[in-house]
Amino acid sequence: MLSFISTQMGLETKRGMATTISAIQKHLHDIQPVNPVIIIDEIERMDVETTHIIRLIANDRQDTTFHCTLILAGDDSFVEQKLRLHINEPLRQRITLYVRLHPLDHQHTQPYIDHCLSHVGTRELFDVQAIQLIHELTNGVPRIINTLAEAAIDLAAEHNLRTVTLDHVHEAAASALPPRSLQVLS
Repeated sequence: MLSFISTQMGLETKRGMATTISAIQKHLHDIQPVNPVIIIDEIERMDVETTHIIRLIANDRQDTTFHCTLILAGDDSFVEQKLRLHINEPLRQRITLYVRLHPLDHQHTQPYIDHCLSHVGTRELFDVQAIQLIHELTNGVPRIINTLAEAAIDLAAEHNLRTVTLDHVHEAAASALPPRSLQVLS
């Protein structure tokens, strides 16, 4: 992870954890007032050593200015299990904001999909029944909505259709969702 962060910052890869963290902290200090954002996804999979590294990156005490923003994204198990461990207390003390993304209810699924589509310059690709099925199959979880909607769009495009239908969503669900989600289709 340190090597990846160093490379993304344009730094020469250093040997040794302490040297690499020091180089990252120096770089973050040198580029101020730019405040880069480091996003680490699936934090629930992190081991203790990785949480220690994250804490060290965030723990530049040369002055009181924050030199980067760390966003730790993942499921609740990280907070409920790993972050409560005594060994992770120093990291927990540095977290200043917790945000929980709840599943969307049925009435917000259509606007969410439309919003995502607006970023690529289009809207209203899905018929109403397709949206309803997407919501049912994904339980309103945005990441899964994205996966299923994208797969259904691809299927409609393969057939040169401008509207995603219920059939496209059914077909996309068979390949894009885990088997337990397909019980709704039976």
